[in-house]
Amino acid sequence: PGETLLIPSGWIHGVHTPMDSLVFGGNFLHLNALKEQLAIYRMESRMRVANKFRFPSFERLMWFTADTLARQAEPMTPAVCRGAVALLKNLRRWRDIPESFRQVPPDFSALVIIDALD
Repeated sequence: PGETLLIPSGWIHGVHTPMDSLVFGGNFLHLNALKEQLAIYRMESRMRVANKFRFPSFERLMWFTADTLARQAEPMTPAVCRGAVALLKNLRRWRDIPESFRQVPPDFSALVIIDALD
């Protein structure tokens, strides 16, 4: 009772509840695992995982993440830097896919963000 378990990005896991339980689950994203989270998103896309099982509005959120990283004044940690490199590759790919490009927030300039991260 009262236990919390945080599972790292990409870990395959299952849940077994031997007795009636009330369980709250969810997903969260953070910059230190950005590279892994992008890899998981690509894998889910290739496998055609149903949207109801995926992180909602992931591509749109990645544009906000890119904007934040581009404006960041302090140096990035090595993990965040690796994530930013992976994010930049994805942004360039999404820029050329009309359905993905529609995820760019209307007041954002995709090219300015990509140039700032590059």
